[in-house]
Amino acid sequence: MIPIVLARALEEATRNALTLRVLRIRFQRAGGTDNELGVANAPFSVSLSGVEISVGQTDAAGELALPMLPGETVDVRIFDTVYTVTMSPSLEAATTQRGMQKRLDVLGYMTGYLLGAIGNDIPHDDRDGPRTRQALLNLQTDRNLTIDATIGPNTRAALVSDVGI
Repeated sequence: MIPIVLARALEEATRNALTLRVLRIRFQRAGGTDNELGVANAPFSVSLSGVEISVGQTDAAGELALPMLPGETVDVRIFDTVYTVTMSPSLEAATTQRGMQKRLDVLGYMTGYLLGAIGNDIPHDDRDGPRTRQALLNLQTDRNLTIDATIGPNTRAALVSDVGI
């Protein structure tokens, strides 16, 4: 039997527990999935609210790991450039157009090479426009999937698997 004081302390401890997720960011020379493209041993620093909280080098695959809280924003300085990174608290369902667009964006495809100018096109516009179709073609080419610019079961499975949710 646990004494009441200890039981309350344990209850408080579990109620105030933080859930950190590890966000992996990869820096590479060009698009694609080949591990040889990663920029290894690149020095970086991470700042939170202007305070440096971490320094290090990318691993052999050109990746760095950031333990973060959902909704938290940090600045990653690498290659004399500062990238603002926010851990999204959640993504829309993988069955929605916007959810698939966000996953494409997370993997770098919505900002990748496009056949034509996009103007002021919003990346997650919930429409199956030219930007989404080009992103799907690029993903399907990289993953050796059927190249048809549609979100079929194999493409959806690749997006969900690669993003992790």
